[in-house]
Formats: sequence, structure tokens, C-alpha cells
Amino acid sequence: ISTTWSLHRPADAPPARRNRGSVTNDSHFTVTPPEVPDEYNPTGAYRTTITFPPDWQAQQVFLRLEKIASASFLWVNGQEVGYHEGAHEPSEYNITPYLQPGTNTIAILVLKFSDGYYLEGQDYWRLAGIFGDVWLYATPPVRLYDWQVLTDLDDTYTDAQLTLNVDVRSYKSVGQPYRVTGTLVRDGKTITQMTSPAFTMSQEQQTVSLETFVENPAKWTAETPELYRLGLQLWNEENKVVDQILTRIGFKETEIKGNTFYLNGVPIKINAMNSHMQHPRLGHAMDEETIHEDFKLLKQFNFNAVRTSHYPPVNQYLELANEYGLYIIDETGDEAHATEYVSEMPTYTAMYRDRVKRMVLRDRNYPCLFYTSDA
Repeated sequence: ISTTWSLHRPADAPPARRNRGSVTNDSHFTVTPPEVPDEYNPTGAYRTTITFPPDWQAQQVFLRLEKIASASFLWVNGQEVGYHEGAHEPSEYNITPYLQPGTNTIAILVLKFSDGYYLEGQDYWRLAGIFGDVWLYATPPVRLYDWQVLTDLDDTYTDAQLTLNVDVRSYKSVGQPYRVTGTLVRDGKTITQMTSPAFTMSQEQQTVSLETFVENPAKWTAETPELYRLGLQLWNEENKVVDQILTRIGFKETEIKGNTFYLNGVPIKINAMNSHMQHPRLGHAMDEETIHEDFKLLKQFNFNAVRTSHYPPVNQYLELANEYGLYIIDETGDEAHATEYVSEMPTYTAMYRDRVKRMVLRDRNYPCLFYTSDA
């Protein structure tokens, strides 16, 4: 289902600050942040039924929505699971406790206006609804939950220290020993392998660190987008792989010295343009073919970077930027364009920080990434 509504509504500033905006008091739904209209709030209702595979019975099942604006409620089999705000930051729910054998019903109610809407005042089509990928996936009761990749080049920017900080999470009783291994591959050749000491899940989540020396790895830049395949495996005490992931990484190091930006010890100039996740027919539901066409044009005209104004892009955008060789200035969905004064309101501090955190945790391992915040 794809639903769109009116693009904008005015918002009333406190009397002392009305000179900072162009809104007036004559609208029947003018409100003051963090209030929302109580009579006018376009709403979309989404509902589907799913039968889960039999082999998911012993697994943990998650529902993930990559992009949904602006606020949403989730129900599974008539039970309320949770609430989410943030149009461009992902939301994820563990729905295991709400499932039943056979057919299950998933329902989502999406509201256009919420107190979070004031941080989505970007210069773009202000559409609402579900417009990113929706995932249902299953994991073992003990899983690889998150990982951080650090590539630290030496003083000559030749060799590298590769550090992996891996979060392992348990959804069952703790006590069984595990270990984590990592394998780095390039062009079908294994570059290095890492193994952690055995550890016992003495708590719900544990961080395991792996480190290795990599001799003169190929460096990732816009001109040389060299990528490596990284595999992570979680092993149980029976020496069986219970969970694994496969991703791609690049070796790079960024620094600012004086007024100059350096990548891998070399000063570079950023030739960037702004980009929105907007499609003339699909709205904010960006397709991969359009991203390819955009990137081909950018490379043709010697751009080497994109500023994702003014929110994180879809995952495919960053994956393809890794391949094409484009620096990405990743921005958080924190822009109070029509109501700048909310940036000074303590009520919004936690919301600002939460959106930045979710962007960083989602995107931090992409080699193409540079960071800024548009607030």
C-alpha cells in the first residue's frame, strides 16, 4: 500500500519567536511544538497475513522497517508490539512472543503528524507512509547482533590494524561457551583469519574483540574503491556454526590537519552535490536502477561525493557508493526547518540524539561514509 497526503502544514512558534518563521495564526490546525493536530492527522492502515516456515519455530523472529513516516504503531495478532518515530531511521521489533502456529496477522498504523514531525522539516516532498524495505527474518536464540569495523593505518599509511568489535546477544538462558571467528577475503583469496577466545554468555549481551595485522591492504578511495569480503561466524561448544554474516569493508583513514582534509595521508578536495531519496513516480521509495543512473552521471561529471540531504539514504545507496567510489556525507533526519526554535527545547534533546545514534549504528561500517549533522 502506498499512501500520500498533504505536503505541509504550518506550525505556530512561541510569541517571542514568531519573527523567525513565516507562519500565521489563522489556520484551524495551527499548533505549538510538541503538540500535534487533534482533528486533522492523515493516517494509513496497513495489514497483511503471514504463515511462517516450520523451521522458524525455534528461532527469534524480527520485523524491521527501514523507512516509515512519521509515527507508527505495530500489532501482531491483535496485540500491540510497539511504537516508533523517525521517518528515515530504521525500526526493529522482536515479535517472537506474539506469534502463533499457522497464520499470523501483522497490522501497522501510520500517522503523518507526531511530535517527531518537527524534526522532519526538510526541503522535500513531505509524504507519509511506508516507503522503505520491510523485512521479516529469523535468527538463532544466540546470534551475532552487531559489529564495528575499525581500520587503523600506520604512520606511513601502508599497513593496517584491523579491529572487529562484535556484539553477541542471547535470548535464552545463558551459560554455554561460544567463540567468534572472522575471515577476510579479497579476489577469492583468504587474507587473514581471526579467532576469539572461548567465552560464556554470562549476560544478555557480550562484546568480543578480534584484532589482526594486515600487510599493505589495498586502500579504499573514490578513485580506487577497493573492497574486501568479511565473514563473521559464531561457533558453539560442539564446534558448529550457529550464526554468520557476510559483509564488505574497505581500508581507509580520515584526518583533518589544520584546514585540510586527508584520506589515507593524502589531501583531497571534496566535489559534492546534494541528493534526495525522491523518485518522480515512486515518491520516497527509491529503486536501485535510479541509483545506478545517478552514480553514473556523477562519475561522468567528476563528482566524487554526495551529501545525503537531509537524512540517511536507503541501504542500497551506500552499498553502491562503496562500489562506484563516492564519498558520502551522511546526514541525520534532524532538521527543524520551519520551527528552528525546537532545537533549543530540552524536550527534543533525546530525540535528536536517538536519531543520530540510529544512523551511526546502521551506517558506520560503510567505507564510503563521512559524517555530518544537519540540525
